[in-house]
Amino acid sequence: MGLFQLLIQKFQCFKQITADHKPTRDTFEEQFTELFKTNGNRDWGAILDCVIPVVTEEMNMELMKPVSTEEVNEAAFQMGGTKAPGLDGFNRVFYHNYWEIIRHEI
Repeated sequence: MGLFQLLIQKFQCFKQITADHKPTRDTFEEQFTELFKTNGNRDWGAILDCVIPVVTEEMNMELMKPVSTEEVNEAAFQMGGTKAPGLDGFNRVFYHNYWEIIRHEI
């Protein structure tokens, strides 16, 4: 559950608890409505001008390069074979054993 959903859930609970305390509920609702509302797009230019870049242009170019087949192969075989399965449900032993068949699909 995300933060926003949690706040909504807590707010709904608060509404039930404070049903007989309308002024308190109204103050609470007004405060959080103001806190979380947006006025649309913001101009971040002045703020971002103060941020010192940590990634150089050369580093960025290296990071943006396409991933090579060798890098994928190396990463696949660095994974421990019996580690927890991924989102697809397969553990790393599967990838190690069938790599020649599936490597082009990865």
